[in-house]
Amino acid sequence: LQTLCYKADIEATLRTPGFAGFQLLDLHDFPGQGSALVGVLDAFWDEKGYVSPQEYRMFCNQTVPLVKFPKMVWLNDEILEASLEVAHFGIDRLKNANIIWRIWKDRQLLTEQKIVKEIPVGNCIELGKIKYDLSDLKKPSQLTVSVEIEGYNENKWNIWVYPKEPVKVSA
Repeated sequence: LQTLCYKADIEATLRTPGFAGFQLLDLHDFPGQGSALVGVLDAFWDEKGYVSPQEYRMFCNQTVPLVKFPKMVWLNDEILEASLEVAHFGIDRLKNANIIWRIWKDRQLLTEQKIVKEIPVGNCIELGKIKYDLSDLKKPSQLTVSVEIEGYNENKWNIWVYPKEPVKVSA
């Protein structure tokens, strides 16, 4: 839960126009004057086992792909539409960056699209749109949406799709 909250807050910050950065109080637990178990690392700067550095870098890095989802729960009679953005605070712009968005269900690739674009330094940089018809999903499903900027970073989100018509359950 802590990691999901950090992800949501950091991504919201990175999607805010004109925002100049953020500061986290600490990444490790504070052992002085009693314990404050607040960090994603323990008091000795070791992993606690619930998030890896690679997973944390997906949303807290110099280049972070972002998606503006209007909602996280969908019905199967809808079309998933969302805007792609990036926050890039590297040394220089990324020329001819390969951006690939994918949608997965149970580790099976449902669709993907590649975009080639120059990415300047800054945030709120529009990359394109995700558009996917959800009508083939007849059962409640968890989908994973991923956006990768090849050679730089990848980020992922879970969304849920439910049938428009209630499923009849017999006793």
